[in-house]
Amino acid sequence: MADINWTKLKPEFDWDRAEEALANKMQGVHQYIEKMNMKTAKITACTFIREWTGATGTIYYHDITLDNGDSGSVGTKEKNSAKIAVGEVVTYNIEEKEFNGRKSYNIKLTAPAPTFTKGGGGYSNPGNQQEIRKSVALNNAVQFLKDSKDKKTAQDVLVTAEVFLKWLEGAVQSVQGGGIEDEQETPF
Repeated sequence: MADINWTKLKPEFDWDRAEEALANKMQGVHQYIEKMNMKTAKITACTFIREWTGATGTIYYHDITLDNGDSGSVGTKEKNSAKIAVGEVVTYNIEEKEFNGRKSYNIKLTAPAPTFTKGGGGYSNPGNQQEIRKSVALNNAVQFLKDSKDKKTAQDVLVTAEVFLKWLEGAVQSVQGGGIEDEQETPF
């Protein structure tokens, strides 16, 4: 009977990678749960309570009351923060704490959940679009002239890129009979 090479039969398992993947998954679940518990309400009252100075600076605590009946303590980096002014609408999570048999509520302000609508193309910066067009035109000019048999100069590349750019911008509508309608000559 032949000897069995047990090391080849042993499956390899990267415990560190598996642990990291599980930790990432758990963090995602935790963030999802927090988002699901977010509330939005308008502040109806705000009273400064105290300040606390720690390693990251001073935190100013206020008791706030919201129009949905929630109330609790919130900490901010500014004593008179506009974020917690009466009349402001806030998005938050609320957490119940108990100390010496007395319940209190901590309010953690969060950024509102993003809302997505169907369709739309998002924000478009015209300056960036022009730079993209220039890049595409230059790249295509280089590719076009690279395949030609004649030796080309940098000026030839730039002239060809201009033609491509004008076509991308719509100035050149079509090519007919070897020429371009708006009386521009093409190098190709």
